Amino acid sequence: MKMRHSYFRSMLVRLLLLAGIPSLVFSTLFILDEYRSGEVHLEQMSRQIHANIVQSSKEGFLTERVRTYLAPLAESALLNPEMQGVLFKRSDGSVLLWQGRGDRAVQDEMKAFRPPGHELVQGKADIAGRTLFFVSGPVMAWRMKGAAELFGLEKKRSDVALGTVTLFATPDGLMRALRARILQSLAVILVFLLAVSVVAYFMARRITRPVEELIEGFRRLEKGDYSPDLSDPSQYELALLVDQFKQTASRLEALMREKDSYSQQLLATAQELADLNETLEQKIVERTQSLENANEMLELSNRRIQEADRLKSEFLANMSHELRTPLNAVIGFSELLLEKIPGPVTPDQEQCLQDILSAGQHLLMLINEILDLSKVEAGKMPLSYSILDVGSLAAEIQTLFKPILEKKDQELLVDIRQARHKVYTDPHKLKQVLINLLSNAHKFSPVGSRIWLGIDRRPGHHVFSVTDEGVGIPEEKQKLVFEAFRQLDGTTSRSQEGTGLGLTLCQRFTELLGGVITLRSTVGRGSTFTVYLPEEPEKALAPSDVLVADDGKGACG
Repeated sequence: MKMRHSYFRSMLVRLLLLAGIPSLVFSTLFILDEYRSGEVHLEQMSRQIHANIVQSSKEGFLTERVRTYLAPLAESALLNPEMQGVLFKRSDGSVLLWQGRGDRAVQDEMKAFRPPGHELVQGKADIAGRTLFFVSGPVMAWRMKGAAELFGLEKKRSDVALGTVTLFATPDGLMRALRARILQSLAVILVFLLAVSVVAYFMARRITRPVEELIEGFRRLEKGDYSPDLSDPSQYELALLVDQFKQTASRLEALMREKDSYSQQLLATAQELADLNETLEQKIVERTQSLENANEMLELSNRRIQEADRLKSEFLANMSHELRTPLNAVIGFSELLLEKIPGPVTPDQEQCLQDILSAGQHLLMLINEILDLSKVEAGKMPLSYSILDVGSLAAEIQTLFKPILEKKDQELLVDIRQARHKVYTDPHKLKQVLINLLSNAHKFSPVGSRIWLGIDRRPGHHVFSVTDEGVGIPEEKQKLVFEAFRQLDGTTSRSQEGTGLGLTLCQRFTELLGGVITLRSTVGRGSTFTVYLPEEPEKALAPSDVLVADDGKGACG
């Protein structure tokens, strides 16, 4: 019952609003238009009266015979009930004549009113708490300024301002007419709304009664009565809705019968599923236990692998350290003998000592590489950041490689794209990466070839690239060059010496510095290794960052 009354009330309110709002809006617009029209009329009438006074007051200003010329003009203007006062002022601002009506405070403020300038102006002024309309303008007349004007020799006459006339008008009559119009409009609106309420009541009752019967039918349907008694409404849409409801009720009754039949079958199926669930739970428990055991074994294997890897790194570090001590002694004594400090040596002995020194230095380099790799894998490689000038770095590398490249008549070309380029990084690690890359380019490039070292700055990172004209690397083997101890030619008869750690250290050092190293190579044309280092070391780069930013191009283009 509450819902029924709520629906009826909402329908009644909508009908009342549908009729009442437009009537209120139109009445308001009509009243506003009436007010604006009255205000425009008041302004036009004030300007006309002011113009007449200005035209007729010239003799009064010239002769200052106030009672003869000006007073009759003011009294004539005040015969109009909308006119509140007339103020005549001389050109020096003194009051020539004032006539007005109203209380003393209003008259005093109107008499003391100062018009803005000597031009014709109009507007509204706040006088003693009242809003009055005013029109103010100068009274202009010709005055002879010389004999030339007297005898007509000067055709242009000089007009001067004799004074000002200010006319005050009150909108009280307009407001009284407006209030009367509002009262009339309210009376008409009330009568109209009363009639509309009666009509809306019967319309709402006619519309909501079939809907209320349909709602009652739904309630009975919820209680299990699938054949509710509903009357056929006269409206086509409601009749169609009632007919659809009856059909739906019939189909729902048939579905409920089918549901009872299916419920019996579902109960039997549920019992079977319960039996299967018990068996399945047991199998799940057994399988879970088996997976847990396998996981424990896998974790144990991982810990053993990690421990073995740690022991391997420690062993390599210790062995490298133990090997370097006697090796440094061999190198030192070889250099001492070559310098002939103990005594002279024969040419054959000098050649042997030179071979011993070269082999010792090569072995020391391999041991240092193994030691560096062990430190990196053990997480014990220290980093020392500072600001590095790439120009100085390039000059140092050129000096270092000049005698090495001369052995194969090779040329190192350095391309620094930006002058005064500085990098905040670990200078020693960066230098070692570039030296390893240039050493590989020297070893795998033919005699008389060129090697390029490119240095550039891109948004967010620095770019260092080494390009050679060597044999190149097949595409299927390019992913293997950075693996430790991996050599593309792993046979004992290979032409180039080394342990396969140079590129591995380049990659590990680059990653320690927060950067990325990439490779582009074509068989028979050469290779380009590119190192990308971030401008801020704490913001490490990802391979996707440099590929999107540089499209795979190095510093040499």
